[in-house]
Amino acid sequence: MKNPFRRSARRLGAWALRTLCLVAVAGILSFTVTMGEAEADRYDPKKAGNPIRISAYILHPAGVLIDYGLMRPCFWVVQREPFSTIFGYQPTWNEDIPEQD
Repeated sequence: MKNPFRRSARRLGAWALRTLCLVAVAGILSFTVTMGEAEADRYDPKKAGNPIRISAYILHPAGVLIDYGLMRPCFWVVQREPFSTIFGYQPTWNEDIPEQD
């Protein structure tokens, strides 16, 4: 005896695949139709030659390295016991979230 659900499962799978393809095509079309033009920043020699801006270009990677290599691991350690007691760390709670009893 043949399984009566086998045919309906095939139909459901075909319908799901067809629906997925239609949704994907509709998403791609809507994305490409609504996409704006990309434009690069305009070069302004008055701002680009500023010595402070040039030093920022040089120092920014060093600051990121210090942040990820030193400050974040230190903060992670200070949050844990017994270091939170030793260093007096207290978590700051968001004022917008009401306290739950």
